[in-house]
Amino acid sequence: MLGMLIGYCLPGFAQSQFQTRTAGHFNEVYLNSFSRASVTDFAADDNIYAFSKKLSPKNSGTQLIMQGFGFNIPTNATINNIQVKVRRFKTGNGSVKDYFAVLVRRRLQSSGIENMEAYGFRAQNPDLYPAVETEFIYPFAGSGVNGGLSNSSYQWTPAMINDTEFGVSIATQSTGTTGSGAVIVYDLLEITVEYSLPAARTSLLTAETPQLNHPTVYPNPFTTHTNIQFYATESGGATVELYTVLGTKVKTLFTGDIVKGKAYTIEVAEAQLPKGIYLYAISAGGQKYTGRIIKQE
Repeated sequence: MLGMLIGYCLPGFAQSQFQTRTAGHFNEVYLNSFSRASVTDFAADDNIYAFSKKLSPKNSGTQLIMQGFGFNIPTNATINNIQVKVRRFKTGNGSVKDYFAVLVRRRLQSSGIENMEAYGFRAQNPDLYPAVETEFIYPFAGSGVNGGLSNSSYQWTPAMINDTEFGVSIATQSTGTTGSGAVIVYDLLEITVEYSLPAARTSLLTAETPQLNHPTVYPNPFTTHTNIQFYATESGGATVELYTVLGTKVKTLFTGDIVKGKAYTIEVAEAQLPKGIYLYAISAGGQKYTGRIIKQE
């Protein structure tokens, strides 16, 4: 039977890949909403801030629109997830909250008037802005039903994300009393795109890293805990580790011996993790698998 298989090509496994970028420019229509702003202020977590103007009257607001992220996603890729991360806080009295944070692209109307075309999923955030710098994460699916915009379906493509006008909009609104004088302060803002390429086809003669059977993750997304279940295809040592999308190890979830043919369930009880996209990596002998899980609040 083995002799009959040699020479045939089998489909490979599509692995997630990631690109992370900071903005290249503001949308000029909204640049005057900020008393001091430079794209370099958003390039790193370095305490060099961009400030909005004062939100004096109640229900007044301002809008930050950043574009020109410079992605170069391969044209044959499938967009799986998009994560927006931003560090921000407020100064002065009064309370401020997000009106919305939504991925956008620019559209020039036939009249010559420029409007921002909202696309994808709108992420409402009712949390009040803190008085100390805090990191916020907005996870977006690569496709779905936008819900907060027009209840229509959407599908991000590499061409959309690679376009210079792809970006993110964050609108804020004062909820304090008239004359509160709250000022919005931003630091690092970056977007991470998770995508996958068509699975490569590989020969049984040249396959160097055999894959585990596809693990089961439930629930996914999760809020307080989730479970990773896989079947051992060989006996020996195994590890299961959790990483951020940038490759920083969060923790080792399991290390020990496994027995061929048995199922193993690893609980991920990480209620304190910030919401966002994470990777789990399973290594068992010469076999490996990497997948993703999404943490929600």
